[in-house]
Amino acid sequence: MDPYDSDSSGFEDEDFTETSVLLGYASEELLDDSISHLGGWPTWLDDSTPPPGEFANCKVCNSPMVLLLELHGDLPEHFPDNERRLYIFGCPRKPCNRKPGSIRALRATRKLKSQPAPKKEEKQEPEKEKEEEKKQAEAPKPDLGASLFGATSLTGSVSANQNPFSTSSSSAQASNPFAAPELVGVGA
Repeated sequence: MDPYDSDSSGFEDEDFTETSVLLGYASEELLDDSISHLGGWPTWLDDSTPPPGEFANCKVCNSPMVLLLELHGDLPEHFPDNERRLYIFGCPRKPCNRKPGSIRALRATRKLKSQPAPKKEEKQEPEKEKEEEKKQAEAPKPDLGASLFGATSLTGSVSANQNPFSTSSSSAQASNPFAAPELVGVGA
């Protein structure tokens, strides 16, 4: 009989193998999103004025489509005064599959009443940030090459086209670390 038995748990021989797999678990409970759901009936932003029923009709067979997804799409960082939802409808009939108009999406937005006081504070903060950016732009920028490598600035009295490998002048040869050393005092 084969020594491997698929029904055995493998604990009899106490042979464990360690792996480098790390499992991660969420430290907090995820926020409850009671608005988003798959299927069912849509919950409109304003129940008193739902969109016309023609919006949820299939463009192929003209029959009502079913709700596939209702998604809560609020973006408080970018649109703090808007409530946003996305509704996706699909036709369940097989002849309509993969045809244009058999799946439709509706986007709903509603402006929420907001307090005018936070808007004034928000306007003041960008002005302060603009002033700080102007101050940073006006400040002289440090010469990173000089601070890292001890080189002098190219914008000073030294020419901008200094090449240590060029042989055009004798001063360039003296400053070139790769030039052949001059032999002084060698006579015949």
